[in-house]
Amino acid sequence: MKIKEVEAINLFFPFSEPIEPPASLPMMDDIGGIAYPGYRTVITKITLENGTIGFGESTARLAPDAIVAIINGMKPLLIGRDIFDVNLIWEQLLATMANRGHRKGYLIEAISGIDIAIWDLIGKTLNKPIFALLGGAYNKKLPCYSSSIRFGDREHAIQLAKDLVVQGFQAIKIKIGANPLDQAEDIELVRSIRTAVGPSIKLMVDANCAFDIATALHVVNDLEQYNVYWFEEPLNGEDLDGYIFLSRKSKIPIAGGETEFTRYGFRDLISKRAVSIIQPEICKAGGFTECMKIAAISSAFHVPYAPHVASTLSAVGVAATIHLAAVLSNFLIYEYHSQFWQKGQVNPFRLITGASVEKITDGSVELLHGPGLGIEIDQKALYRYAV
Repeated sequence: MKIKEVEAINLFFPFSEPIEPPASLPMMDDIGGIAYPGYRTVITKITLENGTIGFGESTARLAPDAIVAIINGMKPLLIGRDIFDVNLIWEQLLATMANRGHRKGYLIEAISGIDIAIWDLIGKTLNKPIFALLGGAYNKKLPCYSSSIRFGDREHAIQLAKDLVVQGFQAIKIKIGANPLDQAEDIELVRSIRTAVGPSIKLMVDANCAFDIATALHVVNDLEQYNVYWFEEPLNGEDLDGYIFLSRKSKIPIAGGETEFTRYGFRDLISKRAVSIIQPEICKAGGFTECMKIAAISSAFHVPYAPHVASTLSAVGVAATIHLAAVLSNFLIYEYHSQFWQKGQVNPFRLITGASVEKITDGSVELLHGPGLGIEIDQKALYRYAV
């Protein structure tokens, strides 16, 4: 089955009012309106000679036109190709710029979208769900956690945590690090939520790279008594030595990797024991082809895999994550966004399938059993957001 057409579709939906992204992110007062003006993503649409269409997705926060341009530039490597050469195609796409140092960032995000679309096409061609093509569903359902309780009024956060437990969630993530210079409010928030939900609910904390090593150690020591399940992104993602040091000192498992790319980036995180839990995102780390290789490395080191799911992803990226999680022998838990950055304004790209692809039963996400990604894209809805 050969590729006839490739189209990169830039989607954008503006926020109705400014949001409050993580205050801990560098210079957020200056760049917030540029980095977070609305929901953004890039969808790759690949059509075969017989008319079958496959969809993929690339994570895009800033300058999605760059991803679109890269995908368009790669068309000569894709048109006329057999979709079953998917691994060869992946390596050839990487080779276009790898010798110029482009092993991370936009190039890999573009390749991720192409790769997911090709796997969608393989599944549709063989009339099999992607998880079956990747070896079968090791996980019949995917335990999930609610992401995330965000900065704001403490009493509201406590009530939200109680409500989530009533809804059936057994794990909840809490954002911390709004004020990296004073962690007292963070610690008190975690304490209050732990008291409110009881000892059996898993609580994770996510600092979005807010702290330096000394502060992170202080926070770890204060949080240990509250039985925190993991501490996500306490440090800058480039501080590999800091993560190694912190992981050795912390009794709380350190999670990270949502900012990392390909097996080469995760190799060092895993082999050097910089984190206890990895969090690749399929729409930026390399698609199915590469994430399966990342999973193989992490499995060999007995490091759990908890896939990151960006709140900006469409139904395509969500479906891809579900299929990947289903086959992982070291899968830990799935990230379900019950809360979005724009309060009251849910990501509309999640609904280009008409209804949410995330079906939750008893705190777990159900698998998608249709061919390929197992979803039907409403193309009118898709192109409604194209820019």
